[in-house]
Amino acid sequence: MDELSKLASETVCSNQTIWLGHYTTSTIISASPGIQKVMSSAIAYLCGHLHTLGGLMPVLHSRNEQGTLELELADWMDNRKYRLLAFDHDLFSFVDLKFDKWPAVLITNPKSALYSSPRHEPLGKMKHSTHIRVLTFSPSQITSVLISIDGIALGNAVHIEGPFFSIAWKADNYSKGMHYIEVRVQDVAGRITVSGHSFAVEEIKLLPFDIMASFILLARHHIMAKVLFVLVFLANIIVIVAFRYQRKPQLKESSGVFTLTIFSFHVLCKTNIFYYPVLLFTCYVAVADTV
Repeated sequence: MDELSKLASETVCSNQTIWLGHYTTSTIISASPGIQKVMSSAIAYLCGHLHTLGGLMPVLHSRNEQGTLELELADWMDNRKYRLLAFDHDLFSFVDLKFDKWPAVLITNPKSALYSSPRHEPLGKMKHSTHIRVLTFSPSQITSVLISIDGIALGNAVHIEGPFFSIAWKADNYSKGMHYIEVRVQDVAGRITVSGHSFAVEEIKLLPFDIMASFILLARHHIMAKVLFVLVFLANIIVIVAFRYQRKPQLKESSGVFTLTIFSFHVLCKTNIFYYPVLLFTCYVAVADTV
């Protein structure tokens, strides 16, 4: 933690900081003040490990209490996923893409409202911006980058250089509420990609991430496991002691499986040679690592 804290202190004066690691913060056991607190000055933490949970969670993205985005990426081995990210006037944008699917498109301004982080980004720059900016990549030449907002076409973006395209806009026209920008890119080979996201020029309440993704990425699972262990331990002790002091039931000729099971527990808990070893072993399992 000392080394990580030192790295964090070295980036305090940086425009933006990104942390990269393999494990999600929810699976990392760290000393105080905790890994999330140490990386709180960063705009994002990029990680893997859980990937898509075997396809159960195609998107695992969230934002912690410090405002840092935690962005899990699907695996390369089976899903062939990679991430394209960029900073546009200190505004962070990214897109997760599938390998060999072209054109690849990333809208850098205006940025997605879902992934906005007021604590780390100068979001006010969007309302003073004069152009919509898009990065697009393809092995073939790009022939058109058609941009529309709220279903109204603004026209084709102009190629500036490399993968960079832009088109003029009036941010004041979108100053109220949420809006949706869509970019349709086509290359010489006839391949088409349509990409878009919701955005807001004025500062708004942060949009929530998927509740299950947030639970998986942000919950302190090691603490939850300890609590569950204690509850299971107490349940075992309570059951053993309760059977010890309850009156043993009388068996009938037609007793069922459940009655026979209860009777067997009574016999076990009321027989000292069985009761005390089971009780002591249960306690030993709970405290062995702390002794």
